[in-house]
Amino acid sequence: MIDDCFDSVQAAHAHPDLFDSLVLIDPMTRALEEWERLASFPGGHPLIVSCIGRRETWPSREEARAGLIKSPYFQAWDKGVFDSFIEYGLVEVDRLRTQGGKGEGVTLTTPRWAEAQMFAASRGMFDGYDKLAKLRKDMKVTFAMAEDSNS
Repeated sequence: MIDDCFDSVQAAHAHPDLFDSLVLIDPMTRALEEWERLASFPGGHPLIVSCIGRRETWPSREEARAGLIKSPYFQAWDKGVFDSFIEYGLVEVDRLRTQGGKGEGVTLTTPRWAEAQMFAASRGMFDGYDKLAKLRKDMKVTFAMAEDSNS
């Protein structure tokens, strides 16, 4: 299984014999023209800016839960999905240390700089969108979207 939709679409395009179908779950994919529009924002690419600007550490998992649920973004999530994010999307700070020492609190499993780098270094989600129309005609592609998704 490939963990993001734009890589899976590109893989299915490059090696159609390896795929019978695709199930894209709330994919963050858009037309290439959107990449060009976003890249020209005066304050920087909004996805990169939002990644860099987000909070990534909290004193405890409980404080992370209490703070994050105040956001309309997380309020829209199903409770079970939000609970899974709190359990698996956050790790103890000391688990990230390799030189010993005891960290305190929790942090995002994927650091904000790594997510920002993914958006900065690649047009992947946009290239994936453009490949959708070029997939094998008999390949079934299913989109599972949130009710109010803007993806």
